Parts: sequence; structure tokens; C-alpha cells
Amino acid sequence: MARDGWRVFLWDDDVVDPRVALKPVTIGLAAGGPSFREAVAALELPAKSAAAGILAAVLYGAPVLFIANIFLGLGARLMGAILAAAAFVGSLAAWRITTWERGNWQRERERLSDHADPPPWK
Repeated sequence: MARDGWRVFLWDDDVVDPRVALKPVTIGLAAGGPSFREAVAALELPAKSAAAGILAAVLYGAPVLFIANIFLGLGARLMGAILAAAAFVGSLAAWRITTWERGNWQRERERLSDHADPPPWK
């Protein structure tokens, strides 16, 4: 890793005083952090919740806003703000309900019969 006769990292050659300088830090999986698949898996529930909130706002909120626009004369910016707020609230509600259901079913897992949750060897 030489460039014009100079080494790029002088830490390994003990040229840099370790009391003063910071050691190069590894990041990601090498540092014990999450891998790419773990990071994507952690973002799966928020992404699905956001999609559910947006779909619910478009499916239920947009027709109501169009009718309100006809009768009340709402502006386009106000309709967009209300629709965005409905999508945000729907996303939070979907996320909260899903996390509560996951926890509830995890707590009740021991009480299920073998028919509902068969052991892996059957």
C-alpha cells in the first residue's frame, strides 16, 4: 500500500504514537455489527408498515377527501397534507398493532395445541 514511497497506514509500522493517534476502526460485520441481511431484516417491518399506511390512506382517505373537496372546496395543498398525515398515522398504527400482535402470540405460544403449532419433528 505504498504511494510515492510513503506508506498509507503508518499505524502498523509503529510510526504513529498510539497515545496520541486513534487506531483505524473497522465497521460493519468485521466490527461485530449487523450484516447487510440483518439490516434489511430490521427494516422489513417499518417498510411493510409504511406500505400498509400509504395504501390505507389512499384507499380510505382519498375518496373522503375528494368528496370533501367537492362540497367544501379544499385546496390541493390542504388535501395533500391531510392525505400525508393519514398515511403517517396509518403507518404508525400498523407498526404498533403488528408489534403488539407478535409479542402477544409469542407469549401465548406455549398454550397452543400441537395442531395449531406442531413441533418441528412431526
